[in-house]
Formats: sequence, structure tokens, C-alpha cells
Amino acid sequence: MKTILFTIYVVTVLLFSGLARANTIMSVLPVQKPNFNSAVMVQHVAIDQFRLALLVDGRMPNPCYQDPSAVLVLDKNAPNTLILRLISPSPSTNCIAKIKEFRTLVDLRQLAQASELPLDNKSMYVIKTEGFDFAMEVSGQDLMM
Repeated sequence: MKTILFTIYVVTVLLFSGLARANTIMSVLPVQKPNFNSAVMVQHVAIDQFRLALLVDGRMPNPCYQDPSAVLVLDKNAPNTLILRLISPSPSTNCIAKIKEFRTLVDLRQLAQASELPLDNKSMYVIKTEGFDFAMEVSGQDLMM
């Protein structure tokens, strides 16, 4: 009987010390930030001239991706060209589900302000979407309203 109690005691102590060690290791490991990439496939872009917005339809590689966020960046080769880039954090887990479709409304005025691009209100800009054959002209004044 003493042997059984001693065995249970040893197993319990080892179990608790192992769990405590695992908890300590987990709290020391760095938290991974989401990896952003352009996994977005744009399929259609519609223009809302009244609100100066783009309605972008497309799909993600799978449903594990979150809906994309929009960013405006300057084209290094053409100073008056702005690239609309849709990005999404990569899922941190393996996902084998099928493609996920999305629809997002991109307000170009708000996006231009949030992107803090050095825009000139007297210039004309061409806005293109990354990965899709779309371009539109818009004045700097309209973007800065």
C-alpha cells in the first residue's frame, strides 16, 4: 500500500512540476505578430463617383484569411500614380478550406488621409489596383476634401 501511495505522490509531483515548467516556457515565448501579405485576388472594381469610393470584389485563398484592409502607396516609377493595395493577415494555422469571397468599399478620400501621402491638390493622380487591370484618374483636390 505504501508503494502505491508513494507512486501516486511521485507521479502527481512530476505532473505538477511539468505543467509549471510548460507554463513558464509558454509565457517566455515571443508572441507572433500577424504576417501581412497580398493574398487578395481582385476580380471586379466599381466606381462610386459621388462618394469617390471603389467597390472591390475578389476572393481570398481560403476562409481562414480575414477580410482585407486597403492601403494607398505611391508608385516609385510614376510619381502621380497611386496603387491601391489590399492586404490581409496570413492565417497562423493551417487551413485547407476552399476559397473565400469578399466585398469591400474603399473610400479614397479617407484612405488618402490615412495613408498620409504627400499629395498636391493641383495635380491629377491615377489610381490603380494591385493585381488587377483597373485605373482611374482623380484630382488631388478631390482626394484632399
